[in-house]
Amino acid sequence: TQSGTGTVSTGTGNISLNGATSVTGTNTFSVGSGATSLGGTLGVSGAITASSTYNTNTFTSSELLFGAVATASILSASNQNLGIQAQGTGNLNMQGSSTSESLSNTGATITVASVTGFVVQNTSSIAMLTVDTNNDVVHIGSSTANTNGIVLALNNYSGSTQPTEVDGGMYYSNTNSMFMCGVSGYWTPCGMTSVSHGYNLYDEFMSGNSGSLATGAVGIGQLNWENSLIGSPSTLTYSYNQTTGNAPPASVNRPGVLDIEDGGSGNDAGATMSLGIGSMLLGTSNVIMRTAVNVTGADLSVLVGLDNETTSTSTPTTGVYWTESENGTWQYCYVNSGGSATCANSSVTATAGSWAILKIDMVSTSEIDFYINGIKYAVTGIAYNTTNPVAPAYTLYKVTGQNKTDDLYVDYFQLTGITTAPR
Repeated sequence: TQSGTGTVSTGTGNISLNGATSVTGTNTFSVGSGATSLGGTLGVSGAITASSTYNTNTFTSSELLFGAVATASILSASNQNLGIQAQGTGNLNMQGSSTSESLSNTGATITVASVTGFVVQNTSSIAMLTVDTNNDVVHIGSSTANTNGIVLALNNYSGSTQPTEVDGGMYYSNTNSMFMCGVSGYWTPCGMTSVSHGYNLYDEFMSGNSGSLATGAVGIGQLNWENSLIGSPSTLTYSYNQTTGNAPPASVNRPGVLDIEDGGSGNDAGATMSLGIGSMLLGTSNVIMRTAVNVTGADLSVLVGLDNETTSTSTPTTGVYWTESENGTWQYCYVNSGGSATCANSSVTATAGSWAILKIDMVSTSEIDFYINGIKYAVTGIAYNTTNPVAPAYTLYKVTGQNKTDDLYVDYFQLTGITTAPR
């Protein structure tokens, strides 16, 4: 029994403590190249400070370092719990060569750069949840095709009042049997636009007013588009689902196609088909226009978008639109707050017989995203005109005056928008 302060040291020999050994107070065991052997029971009262290496594993007062083994384990006995706890406000940190994990009393943070940064699997090693931190993607199930029926299920909410709205949030309403989406401060049925804070206009152009129409004539398509003649075209007609002339082949994917045909001669002669004249303003609300057109005519100029073009061939003084001339390059344009148009070339040419899938997304008052055949052209840091009314419009007119028939085919039209306030 050793009590009080003492020192036991050897040069190169061994220290052996056998039987019931009790050490209290402050004691130092100093061994040179020998070893300390403890046999029996060692009772220690007070603090222990140790620094040594055993089989390349180092234990000091601040760390336990595993050396040579490929995989190091800290195990509990069979069926026993294993507790590792950071006291007070301290964090429990786990660090790898390229990863770090932090668990604290305020939350958990995992930092890792990998396509499989965090994976939850079932007992058959099938991925249920994968977090790809390299590409900023969270996968439910696997990103590759498979036969595993992994299902993402939202909360089945049956409360009498709606939960607090979160933009971009979703839940399933048991009461209404529908999914609800958080949009601009309101819950709205997913896939449907509530008329109180949004709109959705759509035209498949199955039928409508046709033939040679005068300026001001309406009834074109299901949305009752209005005709405005430009100049005095020899023949300007509207028809549907044509199979002769320049008409594109019929397709199961295009049930309705409108043909605006500009025939004969006459320079700068054509028409604008619009939903009213100056029917809306471009503002801070998100507005998206989608359409698909097919231009067959090497002497036509075409404008498609939201603008104030009606009976003139001059550049619109307000609006956003796609334009091409004489089967040339499609350009995307916007009119700035001063009334001047700015246009830029896309990489797509208006080829006769080929469909151009067009989209204009009014992202904000300083950004417009233009799309053609899936290619995006973002225009940022701008100020477009928000004070002059525009209307959805399709404009075509001859630029050479050749005596021939040219056509603008329109497959569909859609205009969606989110209002800035309930209405």
